[in-house]
Amino acid sequence: MKNRKGFTLVEVVISMAIGVVALLIGGSMIISSTDFYSSTIEVDMDKRTISSIVDYIRSEIAYSTDVKILSPTGEGASSLISDEHWNYLYVQDGRLYKNDVQVFDDGFYSQRDFYLTVKGDFGNEARVDLVYSMKNGTKQTYSYSDTIMFLNLSVSDELLSQGLYTEAQVEVSPLSHYIFYSRTKTVSSNSGEEEMREGEGTVADQLSLVNPLNNRGKWDSSVPQRYFYKYDFVYYDGYWWMNLNQSNYYDYPGAIGAGSWWKRISAEWYVLSAYQKGDVVLHKGAYYECIQDLINKGTNESTLSKYEPGIGNDAPVYWKQISKNAAIAKGNNASHVNVTSPALSLYNQTIIKKVNGIDLSQVKEYNSSLNPTIPAVKDTVSASNIYKITEKDPVTQQPYVRYFIKYANYNGNPSEPGQLNSEGKASWQEISIDFNENSVYLMDDVIYFDKNSKSYGNGNNSVTIGLYKCTHFHAYDNQRPTISSQNDNPWVKLK
Repeated sequence: MKNRKGFTLVEVVISMAIGVVALLIGGSMIISSTDFYSSTIEVDMDKRTISSIVDYIRSEIAYSTDVKILSPTGEGASSLISDEHWNYLYVQDGRLYKNDVQVFDDGFYSQRDFYLTVKGDFGNEARVDLVYSMKNGTKQTYSYSDTIMFLNLSVSDELLSQGLYTEAQVEVSPLSHYIFYSRTKTVSSNSGEEEMREGEGTVADQLSLVNPLNNRGKWDSSVPQRYFYKYDFVYYDGYWWMNLNQSNYYDYPGAIGAGSWWKRISAEWYVLSAYQKGDVVLHKGAYYECIQDLINKGTNESTLSKYEPGIGNDAPVYWKQISKNAAIAKGNNASHVNVTSPALSLYNQTIIKKVNGIDLSQVKEYNSSLNPTIPAVKDTVSASNIYKITEKDPVTQQPYVRYFIKYANYNGNPSEPGQLNSEGKASWQEISIDFNENSVYLMDDVIYFDKNSKSYGNGNNSVTIGLYKCTHFHAYDNQRPTISSQNDNPWVKLK
C-alpha cells in the first residue's frame, strides 16, 4: 500500500489554536485602530465646538467697560438681570446661554455637554481666566484654557469689591456664578471721556467697506457654484467675508479645503481666514498686525495653525505684536484696503444704479403691518420709497441689510419683500446686483446672473454667466434668465 502522509490530531489542534490567537490579535488591532480613529474625529469635533464658543465669548465680553462675576441669587444680581444695559452668560444642562436664551442649538454640541469655569484676576490689567470643557457623560473629552484681558476696563478697589475678583475657579451656572458684563458708549481716561468703539483699529473696521456695488448677498448653500470677483463681499455664518481670489470661487467662506481665499471681517483672528498686509487682529488679548499677505496658505486648521499670531512657528514672518494704542493710532483699519472691484463696470449696469446718490442711512426700516398701505413706486426712486430689512446674527451681532422698492400691490394683495403672494407674484424688488427669483423686475432692468450649477427653465436649459436685461414687467419666480427660448421669457442676455 502507498504511504499516505497527513496531520496528526495533535498537529491540527495546535494549528487551530495558533490561528485563533492570530485572529484575536488581528481583531483587537482592528478594533483598537477603529476606536483610535473614532476618538480622533470626536476630539476634533469637540475642539471645533470649543473654538467657536471661545470666539463667541471673547467677542461678547472683551470690550466690556464693567464686569462682575456674581451668584445669580447674590446681592445686586437681580437688578443686573433686569437692566437692559447689562448682559449675562451662564451654562445650563451643558448648553451656553446669554440673557436666558440658548446661544447655539443642540446639534452644535454633537451630543456632548459643555462646561465652563471662570476665575477673576487682576494685575496690571483686569482679566479673567476661563476653562472650557466638553464631556461625554462624566468623561471629559476635551478641555481648553483661555485668558481674556479687558481692554476698556481698569482695575480699581471699587471694581474688585463688586465681584471681578474670585479666589479660585468657579462654575459658570445658575447654581454658582453668572458672568455679567456691560458695554457703554464711553470709557474714562486720564484726559477725560473718549469714545469707545468695539474692535477699534482692527479688521472689524472693514465692515464699513461693504456697499451695494460689492455686496453679493448671503452665501447660498444650495448653489455650490458661484462666480465671484476679487473684493466681492458675502454674508455667511453671521459674518461678512471678502473674496481675495482673482475670480471664480466655489468653496464657501471658512471652508476646510477652501484654500483660505476669504477674509472674515471680525476683530478676532480666525484660523481659516485670509489676511492682507496691514490688517490688525486681536488674539488672546493682544493686538497683531499682518506684515505680509497671508492668502491661500493652506486648506485645513492643522496647516494654517502654524500662522497663529504669537504662537505658530511661521507667525513671526506674517505677524508682529503691537499695542492697543498703536492699533488705535493707525486709525481706521480699512484705509489700507483697496476694494475697487474688477467687475465694477459690470455691476454698475445693474439695478444697483437706482440707488446711486441716495443716502441709504436715511432709508426707513420695513414694517410688515404697513405693507398694505405702502404705495407702489411709479416715479423717481428716493430714500422715502426705499425700505430696508436688517437682520442681526444672534451670536456675532453683525448686521445683514437688504434694500427693497415696492412696484406692485395686486389689488390689495401685496407680497412681503423677498417673498411671493398667494398668487405666486412678487410685489417688491430687492436692490441687488444678483437676480432674485422672488423679486419683481421692470422693463429695462438689468441683473447679474451666475448660478451656472443649476438647470433653469424648460428641460435642461442652462445659463451663461453675465448681465441680463428684462424686456417687460416680470413678477413670477419661474421666469429666470436662460440662454434658450422660453414662452414669455422676459430676459435677454447682454453682450
